[in-house]
Amino acid sequence: SSSVPLETETRALRESLIREHGLSPQTFIVSMVTRIQDWKGVHLFVDAIRGLQEKYSRDQTFGIVWGEPFHGSDYYYQKLIDQAQ
Repeated sequence: SSSVPLETETRALRESLIREHGLSPQTFIVSMVTRIQDWKGVHLFVDAIRGLQEKYSRDQTFGIVWGEPFHGSDYYYQKLIDQAQ
């Protein structure tokens, strides 16, 4: 089987995020991969990104959460979306 080096995949993902969200190539991108449940502290991640954006500007910092809401956590998922806007 053929494989693609992780660095190549990471670079491609970064370039895709930059295009999709209109980011600068110098933007610092931070991500969290998790099942979205309130006890996992995703809201703290959103707060941390917001703090970085206030300190350095929204153009320099971008946060993204990869995951789906756990069954019954739709209310928390919506709360996160509202918090992030």
